[in-house]
Amino acid sequence: MLIYKERVFSHIENWISGSLLADRKDNLLCIVTGGIDSCVTAALCCKLNISKKVIMIFMGFKEKEEAIFENWIINNIQSNTKYQIIKPEHVDLKLPGLDNVDSKSSLSLTYLDLYARRYNALTVGNINKSEYDLVKLFKRRIDTSYDIYPIIDLFRSEVVELGNHLKLPEEILQSKSITEESFGYSFDELEWLVRENQNLGIVSAIKDPEASRSKYWALYNSRNKAMINEVYKMNKMNSTKNIPNDRKCQMRTSMPGLVK
Repeated sequence: MLIYKERVFSHIENWISGSLLADRKDNLLCIVTGGIDSCVTAALCCKLNISKKVIMIFMGFKEKEEAIFENWIINNIQSNTKYQIIKPEHVDLKLPGLDNVDSKSSLSLTYLDLYARRYNALTVGNINKSEYDLVKLFKRRIDTSYDIYPIIDLFRSEVVELGNHLKLPEEILQSKSITEESFGYSFDELEWLVRENQNLGIVSAIKDPEASRSKYWALYNSRNKAMINEVYKMNKMNSTKNIPNDRKCQMRTSMPGLVK
């Protein structure tokens, strides 16, 4: 549960302000996909009481949700000098083995680099704690291209709470991420897996089934078991990268008691 939402917002505001000052950047740059993580991150940046412009690149992943979010920005961010929306005309890549989402995901990092240099911008990542912990847990590759990650210490459910605090549209708050849609499990379930592993050591139970799996296995229903097996199978051969601590807004250690 996320409590004292206004203090959490203020903490993020101060942390981003400090990052801008330390890196001597003139603007903030966000990638918007229409998912709740990217929309909450971009909304946070637009609501900050700082004299920096927020450059938002709308990727066209979720066109309906992106349009809803754009309308929210126009109606809630009073000064259009506070933000700039960019909608690239994507190259129509036809690459064997890659679908449209794969192609756009690759292009987003190119846009990130080009526009960050064009506007001398600090790039703002939107990965949350549920996803980041899961990636680290099962050694899946993670993108470390962004300069800062303001919501990386918030579970997905806490990101939703923060989105409610910012009064984002319900369609955005209920939007599933591309990860959820492609993987088939909700972030609520993935968050459960992360929290359960912290409490019960699921990884050890999977890696050493003869010694310890039976100790925990009976606690889970068939869908829990299928998810644990699928995530482990999917990620066990991949390598992982850790995001450096100075790029992460670590609220659970710097603001004890505000998040649980």
